[in-house]
Amino acid sequence: MLGIGRSDRRGLAGPVGGWLAESGLDGWVIQREVQDPAEYAETWIRDGGQRPGDGRYEAMYAAWLADFAARGVEAIGFGVITLRRPQSGAARIRHCEEIRTPLGHRAGDAVFGCFAARSWLADTGEDRLLDTRLVVSADVIEERYGQPGAEHPAVIQLRQGGGLNRVVTADTALAGFVGACDGQLTAGQIVSALGILLEEPVDQLRTRLVPACTRADRGRAPTDWRSGRRTGGPAPPVRCPPPPPSAAVPGGWRRSGSTG
Repeated sequence: MLGIGRSDRRGLAGPVGGWLAESGLDGWVIQREVQDPAEYAETWIRDGGQRPGDGRYEAMYAAWLADFAARGVEAIGFGVITLRRPQSGAARIRHCEEIRTPLGHRAGDAVFGCFAARSWLADTGEDRLLDTRLVVSADVIEERYGQPGAEHPAVIQLRQGGGLNRVVTADTALAGFVGACDGQLTAGQIVSALGILLEEPVDQLRTRLVPACTRADRGRAPTDWRSGRRTGGPAPPVRCPPPPPSAAVPGGWRRSGSTG
């Protein structure tokens, strides 16, 4: 668990991002709640057995607030921090975010899965990614919203059913891409087919979809994909502890069979 006194107006990325950069470690910080200094002081003083109205409570409350004011603390954040020694070389994973919505089951496995996925992506270029057969996780569902009788939906969302319970709004191309990720075709083949169906230049479509894939695998988008196997070669090595096969891993890729 993490408690952070925040005095930096840049929010979480200010104090924590700077600390992570100095640590030399891979790190992912998720802030779940924020309290103002008065609420924080009251919580701890009450937990210590003191109650409003007695002299000791008032003295402790004044001391807490005076200390926060002297250090310029404007808020206290609560959450979870995960650190990892870099697999090789310098740290490459530093991510701070705020998630206020309820988390799904096996959220811890989701965090480890994202570390594995990010390590794989850091060593994978666009060409190799396009040569990979991807499989969408079983807990990802697609939701469509629109007026009754409308030819096309007004909103398409991809929702993760576990882990961090992320949701992303998708356009027709991204929804079609995710729907086709069943391990049969490579990502590049899917993009080419979508280009024909949507009558959009393949290079232009690739420019939009590849970043969406990498954002999903890094855990920043709500899709929950699992690591794939590159055609014609072995699967990329994953050295951090992998989650169980049934885990909901936001941003992981499940390996599919190789043609090689």
